Amino acid sequence: MYTKPMFFQNIINALFLIVPASLRARIQKSADFKRVSTNTLWLMVDYAIRLFFGFFVFVSAARILGPVQFGMYNYALSFSMIFLPIAGLGLDRIIVRDFVREPKNENEIAFTSFASRLSAGGVSFLLSLSMIILLRPNDWIMFWLVFMFSLSSFFQAFDVFDYWFQSQVQSRYVVMVKAGVFIIMSGCKLAVLFFYPSLLLLVGICTLENAFYAGSLFFIFVKKRNKLKFMVNLKRAIQMSKLGFPLVLSGLLIIFSMKVGQILIGQTIGERELGIYSAATRLSETTYIIITAATASVFPIFTALRKKTKTKYYIMLQKYFNFSGKTALIISISVTIMAKFIISLMYGEQYADSVRILQIHIWSTVAIFLSTAQGIWNINEGYTKIHLYQSLCNAIGTILLLLLLLPAYGIIGVAIASVLSPLFSTAIVNLFTRERRKILCLQIRSLNIFTK
Repeated sequence: MYTKPMFFQNIINALFLIVPASLRARIQKSADFKRVSTNTLWLMVDYAIRLFFGFFVFVSAARILGPVQFGMYNYALSFSMIFLPIAGLGLDRIIVRDFVREPKNENEIAFTSFASRLSAGGVSFLLSLSMIILLRPNDWIMFWLVFMFSLSSFFQAFDVFDYWFQSQVQSRYVVMVKAGVFIIMSGCKLAVLFFYPSLLLLVGICTLENAFYAGSLFFIFVKKRNKLKFMVNLKRAIQMSKLGFPLVLSGLLIIFSMKVGQILIGQTIGERELGIYSAATRLSETTYIIITAATASVFPIFTALRKKTKTKYYIMLQKYFNFSGKTALIISISVTIMAKFIISLMYGEQYADSVRILQIHIWSTVAIFLSTAQGIWNINEGYTKIHLYQSLCNAIGTILLLLLLLPAYGIIGVAIASVLSPLFSTAIVNLFTRERRKILCLQIRSLNIFTK
């Protein structure tokens, strides 16, 4: 039987400090919750490994490749991600749900989902290549960069086997595989950067990393399953695709909002400016892992509290918003003050123009932290369509702000748009109903530095 290390137990106890003592004792006695807690911590280990090694590789690539090639790298990566949500078909949570509900049909669910996502990956891949040929007809280097990055559309189909482990609350197996592949391939990327710096070779290693990860997922799935039979149910595939369509649309809007600014910089201003912009925004986006990991960890606690009493539920929700808002403010203020030192230390003087971008873009953490924290309430109250509405408002706001600010202010304008758009979209959607206005009040109150 799997025994939880004392280190993990101490972390779990620390996460419970925000929960009332009486409820904390009751939850800790639950065997199911202990399994979920340990599983969440394994996911946090994965986040930490990817944050540490990924950030080191990213900084090394920025310094060695220089702003121009680094800009080309980020343009190709951003471009290939635009259509990536199509490859997933929005089925992530639906697949996990079906694995839990229908354990007898695991083979059918797994391979039907796999076949569906593999087909959708082909659509995503072809759309990416068609668009890059249309926008840059004579740029063959960019074509091959996008080609290699876009192959991940096919490899995403293998995530189905990851979802089976999630449904079994056994993510430690996937984390060990992901961590092993990620560390080895990070070493290969660093070797290329330091001994034979080549943009095409670096992107090629990124593609191999996805291929190895996909193959490893399938291997451990086969090893853990006693009975494996390839089964594809067309009716199920159609039903799942219909359920996932709104989530595909939401995913496309989210990725579009995040990446359209970078694509426009590379398309209208130049690769050097995109390299400058990407170097700064990557530092900001790295902080998002704090609220992502924290929310994943406390979500089961709020779910249990919601079933017990609404009054305490909203009290604790306010406390979690306070934690989210104040953490975002502390990060934003600190980075704004230290931006010049951080950029110089991480990237060197060739990225001096990134300082102002970082000072602006870091304030996007306020909207991101509060909207991520709101996800707890959205799911527990059954308001899942809010994600789609906020994504749509964010996409529209991003386009309007970019049209207004990009011509006048260049990459500074793109940074401003990336801060204002998610902030406004979160606020606007929450204004429509009384319940959501209550959540908006909690979010605004959380930004008062004098509240506990």
